[in-house]
Amino acid sequence: MNTLRIYNYEILNFDTDPMVFSATGFTKITEPNITNALKRIEKIRSKYIHYDALQQLLRDENLHPDTAIQFLKSLLIISEKAETPHIKNTIIYHDLNISDNLKLHLEKTNERNIQFKDLPTNDLPHSDSPTLYVLACLKLCPQSLRNTYTELLKQNPECAISVGFVSGNHFHLTEPHIPAIGNPCAYCTLDRIAHYESKRTSQHYWSKILTFCCANNLDLPRTETDEFQNTLILGAIISFANKLTQAPKSKITQDQTLLSRTLNLDNGTFTEDCSIHWPLCQCLGDKP
Repeated sequence: MNTLRIYNYEILNFDTDPMVFSATGFTKITEPNITNALKRIEKIRSKYIHYDALQQLLRDENLHPDTAIQFLKSLLIISEKAETPHIKNTIIYHDLNISDNLKLHLEKTNERNIQFKDLPTNDLPHSDSPTLYVLACLKLCPQSLRNTYTELLKQNPECAISVGFVSGNHFHLTEPHIPAIGNPCAYCTLDRIAHYESKRTSQHYWSKILTFCCANNLDLPRTETDEFQNTLILGAIISFANKLTQAPKSKITQDQTLLSRTLNLDNGTFTEDCSIHWPLCQCLGDKP
């Protein structure tokens, strides 16, 4: 055991005893030396701390290291170093209006773990490491999109893949589908919308357009976005990708990670939801 993971926590100072807020909730701290140790750990500003360094820090605060470490673990403030995320890289296929300088800046600030490629494309390589693919479309081309989506899954069965599209004043990212896990895919959403719209028409104009275009093998009209909206979309995609490619700030479950995301293009707010399998979707018959 060499390194421990530090998770987010916050110290709340009250007139009586201070409290700490962590993943387990609020805990009253009656031992001042623990409070001092937590303040020192907070100043480290790192996700990790060496086990020996933590022991020495606790000794400096006149605490018994093993007992204090077990207490901090019980509050989920520290834990054994988690394995690095399974997904290593992100490739964003898109038809957004993004300058080359912005692409280079985003790739550089994300340590080259994010790449941008244009849509439509025939460049669908096999990835040497598990990768998240995001297909972000302002112009939704149902048949071309399905071909790209299927081919990427075929060549990269260990990957994750999500589809981004605009509906009204919202940008949607489908739950990242990982074949090895068997969670809902993008077409559990898209095909279900088209199927039910064909059976019983709704008042949602985008659903009507999607259903008509899918039935007649047509591309949907391109949605024009301004610079502000493009920035919102890029930010949503990158933070969406970071949930899979970076160590979390606090303990989270698979269900909290594999979520769809809906971004409001007017004010930048977003919501996340669990997806469900569509019983007629092909992904239910696919084997990892």
